[in-house]
Amino acid sequence: MINISSYKKETGSRKNILRLILKDFTPYDYETKSPILQNSKVYFIFCLKNNQEIYINDVEYKSRYEEEKGENLKRFLKAAQKELNFVRIRKRNFQSSYWYSNQESDS
Repeated sequence: MINISSYKKETGSRKNILRLILKDFTPYDYETKSPILQNSKVYFIFCLKNNQEIYINDVEYKSRYEEEKGENLKRFLKAAQKELNFVRIRKRNFQSSYWYSNQESDS
């Protein structure tokens, strides 16, 4: 269990708390240009530094790509990267998802 109040005293902001407790995250590759690989299903795994994971998934499965939803997911991914100062590290196995982390936690 992570004690958020102790982090809040150290950092003073929610954004900084996330940077302290979040180790990495894995989403689908929402940035792909390939029409066959484009995906508009919500899929994120957030890994905390205490090795707990938070899963955020769609509850329904649709194989059809939804343009607006796909663009929103791409914007969310870019915003998360920027806010957390994370970069794409490598592809996760043979799936169409990537692992994002900061450079420090990759070493």
